[in-house]
Amino acid sequence: MPTIHEKKFVSGDPSKCIGCTVCEYACSMKHENTYNPTKSRIRAVRLNSFVNLAVACRLCEDPPCVAACPRDALSQSEENGVIIV
Repeated sequence: MPTIHEKKFVSGDPSKCIGCTVCEYACSMKHENTYNPTKSRIRAVRLNSFVNLAVACRLCEDPPCVAACPRDALSQSEENGVIIV
């Protein structure tokens, strides 16, 4: 049976995300050395006028998106490495 670290996933609370996409820029800079959100490993998706959600994250060891979020909408669980939105 795989452990949680082998099968990481993103858990979300869209009420915190404002859709600013700063997490996309931080991720692309760390992993691709360019500020280009199309090369990011995380996406801030607007579901409607009031709901945004971060998806498609690959769960980095030290995620730049968490540090970059201006509203502290992203955090990483110390227990299992899951990114909490």
